[in-house]
Amino acid sequence: MAVSGYHYYFTNKASLLEIMPWYEISALVATLRNMRKVNFARIANRKQQLDALNSLDTECPHSEHQRFPLGKRYICESTGDWTRKFQQLRLVLSAKNLAKDPKAKEIPQRHSQHHDTIGPNGIPLHQGFF
Repeated sequence: MAVSGYHYYFTNKASLLEIMPWYEISALVATLRNMRKVNFARIANRKQQLDALNSLDTECPHSEHQRFPLGKRYICESTGDWTRKFQQLRLVLSAKNLAKDPKAKEIPQRHSQHHDTIGPNGIPLHQGFF
């Protein structure tokens, strides 16, 4: 049986889309709104919010034989700038408090032969530059 070009194209494209993470927008927005109320200085709070983000349903809501559900809107994490945004959010939520973490190694201080001056935003200004 011959396969039409459209069917072949749709089948391949749909199979790629099915493996990507999808978020129902109202569930994602509710999770993000809850995050805005949290004290992120506490590691336990960040972990709790990371768990909430990771527990969102990311199953593909459509297939070759099933359309998107009516009345719901979705974003695909793999399109546009969403991958970077989700990575940044997960990175912030998974950050440890290095000052109190006994496993964190001390960051060695940079020793300079030049006398450095700290400029705006904590950026070192070398005297030889000006």
